[in-house]
Amino acid sequence: MAENEPGEEEERGVIINTASGAAREGQMGQAAYSASKAGVIGLTVTVALDLAEHGIRVVSIAPGLFESGMSRGMPEKVSGALIDKMLFPRRMGRANEFAGLGQHVVENACLNALTIDIHCGMR
Repeated sequence: MAENEPGEEEERGVIINTASGAAREGQMGQAAYSASKAGVIGLTVTVALDLAEHGIRVVSIAPGLFESGMSRGMPEKVSGALIDKMLFPRRMGRANEFAGLGQHVVENACLNALTIDIHCGMR
């Protein structure tokens, strides 16, 4: 990527990592998962520092509960309790919403060295 021809504003590329809301909020019984996603957040900032001189941006997206194969396997009591903690909208995120955020990251050159939460206001 560092050898790409520079585009607008001398940018050579964007790396988008996927973290998780569990990195910041934790999940009971999921210490290893939460720690690994917190590592993704730390990696994002460090790699952004390392690659800035090459015109490469690095951003992470940290989704909350999304419609997926994993969430379809959750008991309704568990997913319902999580949805009840959301502000608005009270539902799982959708793939097109995650993808739209990824597209925005690519298109917005000002986004770098950060993690963006997308979780319907889960608290």
